[in-house]
Amino acid sequence: MAPPKIHQKTRDTINQISNVNPQDQFIPVEHLLPCLQIYQTFFPGVWPVVSVAQLISVLMNKSYTTMDTLSAYSLSCAISAAVIVQVSFLKNKNHLFPISDTIKSLDFVSQSVKARDMFNYRSHPSLDTLLTSFFLYVYYVNTESGTPAALNYLRESISTAQILGLHNPSTYTNKSPAEVHRMRKIYYLLLVTERFTAIEDCLPVILEPSIPLPSLEDEEYPILISGFRELVKIFAIPDKSFFDRFISLNTNASSLPSSSWIVNVQQQLGNIKIMENAPDIQKLNIIISKYWMKSLTWKLAQKNNLLDEMEPSLSIKFPFAIANDFLDETKDLPISSYESNGPGVCVKLLAMVDTLVDAINTSQDNTGLTSLHGVISLLVQLKNDISLPIHEYNKIINMSNNLSTNAFATVPRNEGYISELGSDDSSERSEHDDINQPSPFTQMTMAFWMGPTGTTPLEVPAPVPVQIQVPFSENSLSDLYNQLYS
Repeated sequence: MAPPKIHQKTRDTINQISNVNPQDQFIPVEHLLPCLQIYQTFFPGVWPVVSVAQLISVLMNKSYTTMDTLSAYSLSCAISAAVIVQVSFLKNKNHLFPISDTIKSLDFVSQSVKARDMFNYRSHPSLDTLLTSFFLYVYYVNTESGTPAALNYLRESISTAQILGLHNPSTYTNKSPAEVHRMRKIYYLLLVTERFTAIEDCLPVILEPSIPLPSLEDEEYPILISGFRELVKIFAIPDKSFFDRFISLNTNASSLPSSSWIVNVQQQLGNIKIMENAPDIQKLNIIISKYWMKSLTWKLAQKNNLLDEMEPSLSIKFPFAIANDFLDETKDLPISSYESNGPGVCVKLLAMVDTLVDAINTSQDNTGLTSLHGVISLLVQLKNDISLPIHEYNKIINMSNNLSTNAFATVPRNEGYISELGSDDSSERSEHDDINQPSPFTQMTMAFWMGPTGTTPLEVPAPVPVQIQVPFSENSLSDLYNQLYS
């Protein structure tokens, strides 16, 4: 069947533009390829929803006169914008993600928006238009002051998913296994994203885990979808009411979660497993999401006065175990695995800090300071310009003042919570680097490899005694760290 044609009026407009100079109107395919290659190499386990080879095959038809070609071009531009802003979070990225300044200067977002407006995409919803909205969300959520635009694009992608019936099991009847598999992956990618955003931006949750998870049998590279399935479970284990309760922290007795429900969620989260040979980026995403969710679940119990020392997961000191387990499970991962997941990792780490401070304040137990130091020092290494909400900043300051003046001096020096990229010499490889290599599919279709360099331990500054006198006028994380540990 031939691809659907766009309206004659739109075609005439395109022809008029083309008569000027087509290359001036669309970004050349060769400028899209580097970003698509990075996506295919490093992010298929995080966003396992796009066939780069299929996109490129459509883009090679440079006469953008059909919905198929314009839609593929629009999606490619959105992916490129998302990839560039995502990798900008890395400190040492030039040798890992070689994107020229020429490509960075291209306005992929406006190109993406312009291309899909040319075929009136709202009247022609498809998986590609859904994903274009999703990747525009990824772009804006990682840019300063981009949250309103990001949330609008996310809601647009969710609405498109519902229009297409991705939430409805009957939609998948009489479709090929490949179509079913891709649709399920897209639906659950949206579910995970929406539930993270619900916590961060206090928006109500819409999507429910109403269809089966993507099947390992239908994936060409099962290791990638195995990790994705575990990530989905982390966000799907707490039902919709969990997010509603957390957002409102409702104190009505009729809306209180039960202790048994909290314990059950913690147990199920504890059962999340990761394949040893999963890519580091995916490993970190799963681990940090798991312990973030455990922190939120403990917080919900605390806010609703459900803490109980007879039950470990309801104990006042349970956040100590959460942070210790997180730091232990991530100690061998390179810092690039944190940075490649974008600024969202800071949101999750700050949630751990919040629960740790609450637990230390309540228990007056200094043993939690070691874990607190580990998480805060990691945050500082990741991004030095993080600003804490003033109430959070003051809460940590007050905690330090309430403890003995030499409490922070008892925190032992800790090294190696994360590894850091070392020399640019790609011959220096760690024993874990092989799991980050591109799939055989990537090597075949892209014929290139941008592998990470070797890793060296990250030296965390040794804490020294300090007494904090008064809250500070600024609330940067770096300032807080320096006041506590230097």
